[in-house]
Amino acid sequence: MNLGLSRTVSGSIILSLFAFVFLAGEALGQANFVSARHQTLSQRVVDVNFDSGVSFSGAPTSAGWSVTVNAIPIPITAIGTFGPSTVRIQFDASGIPGHTAGQTFVKPGDVLEVSYV
Repeated sequence: MNLGLSRTVSGSIILSLFAFVFLAGEALGQANFVSARHQTLSQRVVDVNFDSGVSFSGAPTSAGWSVTVNAIPIPITAIGTFGPSTVRIQFDASGIPGHTAGQTFVKPGDVLEVSYV
């Protein structure tokens, strides 16, 4: 194989690979996590923000979502969207050691973790 043909072939392969990665990324694109905050007065709601719009097929559901406080799973009491790119999750932290039945909120020092699988 001569040098000119070799450069053309390798250039074509690189260009084709770049185009495939670009198109596959667009075809398989999804919303990416941006941030999570729980700065409401009740301290029992967390907003999970994404870089693009998110939606549920049908009514919002907690399927796939989990919330833990101090590594202890707690129940999700409500879930929905708040704007096009935010999922709002309400939880009940009353089952955490050190919380009473009426303390459904996160206390100072508690570690809150939200995940989606």
